[in-house]
Amino acid sequence: LTVINDSFYNNLDKGIIADSSSANTIVKDSFFSGTGFDGDNDYSVELQGNNVLVFNNTFVDAIEDAFIIVDVVVGSGSAGDGFNVSGNNFSNGYVGAASTTGKNGIIENNIFNNMAGGGIAVAISSNNVTVMNNSLFNVGNATFAAIYVDQYFDGFPVSNVTVVDNIINNSLGRSLTVGHTVGSLVEYNTIDNSTENGIFLNNSNDSIIRFNDIMNVGVFAGAINESSVYLLNVVNISIYSNNITRNDYGIYVNEGTDIDIFENVLYNDSSIG
Repeated sequence: LTVINDSFYNNLDKGIIADSSSANTIVKDSFFSGTGFDGDNDYSVELQGNNVLVFNNTFVDAIEDAFIIVDVVVGSGSAGDGFNVSGNNFSNGYVGAASTTGKNGIIENNIFNNMAGGGIAVAISSNNVTVMNNSLFNVGNATFAAIYVDQYFDGFPVSNVTVVDNIINNSLGRSLTVGHTVGSLVEYNTIDNSTENGIFLNNSNDSIIRFNDIMNVGVFAGAINESSVYLLNVVNISIYSNNITRNDYGIYVNEGTDIDIFENVLYNDSSIG
């Protein structure tokens, strides 16, 4: 299936769906507006098969009420091996792009503006996924995050996810959540002006946080008692060479073992580095 240069307006359910028996689906240069008009859990594009490409599309004004509307979902079936979501524009929706059970994929070079639920989600047993060079502005809420890497409620753990070179500005909740994962790498990201934790690592093992710039978290963004890096119930974590400035707490560890913290620069924090 190849979809090029098409327009989809006010679809009550999904704009495009290709089930797990499909492969090599391409969706590019198309326009999507008003998905989820019937108020159900819907997607603009749902690609369940292997080796899929979602490139250079525009997604605007997905309806968000009490339900979850996601513009692009890859790997939601029993397949989902190999995906590329790149060069797309997402605005005024709920969640932009999500991998659910996807593997061996990349979400890169996308722009997210004013997304009420989150920008990017990597969830439900996704494996070997890279989230790279995306820009996210005014994204997220108090439940999820601008970039959300987690099993998602009763799902299965996520493994081997790399989050690198992303810009997250003015997140309306946590900027980056990494939960119930193994083997995550978070590096070279810029996080500025977050009302909750900059990076939240939760129930995760064997992960690295390095070379990130994190600033204006918590009191400097209009909230209190928030951390640039917050660790909860983690094992074997390395945190090094991060620049952390103007936050409530720099690095906060709440239950964890085998944690190495070294060569970080922390300054102008309102409470504890």
